[in-house]
Amino acid sequence: MCHPASAFRFAVDEIPGKEYSWEYHLKEVVFMEFLIPIVAILSTMIGLPALIFAYILGNRFLQIQERRVELLEREVSVREEEAELERQHLEFKLRLLEDEQNGGI
Repeated sequence: MCHPASAFRFAVDEIPGKEYSWEYHLKEVVFMEFLIPIVAILSTMIGLPALIFAYILGNRFLQIQERRVELLEREVSVREEEAELERQHLEFKLRLLEDEQNGGI
């Protein structure tokens, strides 16, 4: 397999009226051999911590949401208990009123 810059040279050689430029070839080789790996390394150095940060942040967000759901469930159960106590209290008051009307107490 030939180097991409060499492939470019062969492609240019096949175009009539175009001369091959060693300067362009040198720029192509520098770009392919040095800049692309440097860009890849830099993007990995930036991207990997960003990915880790996003993972940690996402997990923290999920923990917060789970805690919020637990608190809401607890609030619902407390309100259900309050409603049950209120219902029992009102039933007791109703029985007292019925007993007073019937000449009880």
